[in-house]
Amino acid sequence: MLWLYIILGILLLLLIILIMPVKIKANNETDFSLILNVGFIKLKLYPSAEKKPKKKSAKPKKKTQKTEDKKAQKQKNTKNKHDLDWLLTTLGKIKKLSEDVLKDFFGHIIIKKFMLSVNVAGQDAADTAIRYGELCAIVYPATAVITRNIHCKKFGVDVTPNFNENAKSTYWLDFELKTSIFWLIALVLKNGLGALRLINDFR
Repeated sequence: MLWLYIILGILLLLLIILIMPVKIKANNETDFSLILNVGFIKLKLYPSAEKKPKKKSAKPKKKTQKTEDKKAQKQKNTKNKHDLDWLLTTLGKIKKLSEDVLKDFFGHIIIKKFMLSVNVAGQDAADTAIRYGELCAIVYPATAVITRNIHCKKFGVDVTPNFNENAKSTYWLDFELKTSIFWLIALVLKNGLGALRLINDFR
């Protein structure tokens, strides 16, 4: 009988793991961050944890101008990675996935919160108006498809033109998605490549 209790215990453990909630949170209130919660475990996907500084050697290396320029360029590229163009591209990819092969799986995903505010600015008033129209044609249809195929509890999208001189396009995002490990595994097994590419875009 002992072996039966062991098997039942393993099955119960697997069941608990499979129904364990998985949450993905994205926010750019200060800097863009992406957090994965699996049950009680919290993982910060982006930005990654800072590496511990190495012990300084007796003779510190002299930094060249070339090294400084590369470092500055790397920081600039990292900062600009999750800009408005990146957001629009990602929304388009989610829209395509939700319309096609992942529609059945998105039925088992819950968006607890999807709040997006886009502030559009151009080189002048005419350019701002054109960009505003283009963004409205992308943002509203994309978010409509996403929320139609995925159950969304709290939703709000706003695109506003900014005609002030020297203004820059910005966006604010507060997003939280919930599913379970079971449906996440099923999602990856059936359409893993597309899902993994999408997840990788956030990093």
